[in-house]
Amino acid sequence: MDLLDDGDGILIADETGDAMSSTDAVAAARQYSGSVGGVDLCQVAVHLTFATSAGHCLIDRRLYFTKEWAGHEERRELTGVPDGLCFATKPQLAAHMLRAVGRQGISASFFLGDEVYDGRELRTACRELGLGYVVGVRSNHQVTTPAAKLSVTEVAPGCRSGPGSGCQPARDKKAYATTTGR
Repeated sequence: MDLLDDGDGILIADETGDAMSSTDAVAAARQYSGSVGGVDLCQVAVHLTFATSAGHCLIDRRLYFTKEWAGHEERRELTGVPDGLCFATKPQLAAHMLRAVGRQGISASFFLGDEVYDGRELRTACRELGLGYVVGVRSNHQVTTPAAKLSVTEVAPGCRSGPGSGCQPARDKKAYATTTGR
């Protein structure tokens, strides 16, 4: 990692899913995975990448357990899942990884994530660690302005104007706007 650290690193959270053929695999459940193209039986892991202009490397990963899977005591015992591992949302997993990175002394200036990672706990962790952040938000995300509490679509209606507008076109309830902070 020292070879990559140019003093201006960023941390990026993203998840990936691997198709499974059996629920016997640890954390395998019917869940959404972009890599399998929808909801299917798969394992999902949240990854944290460190990136600079010199390159990037994976620095942490956490297996995502659905609530159902995390609460199934017999399945956990049969697969050897430690008692200390419990359900956590993907933003919570990312926040845990960011805090671990901070304890290891890895320095970064920003955190990036898509709309999956727009959680209050994660934004709080970024602020505690002195990280700026840019995360995608859903179109129904509420922001508070001096005048009122509004949805992102009301604050930034130009984001619906399509390609070339500087915003990703709204295709459904997916993210097309970002929130930033320091």
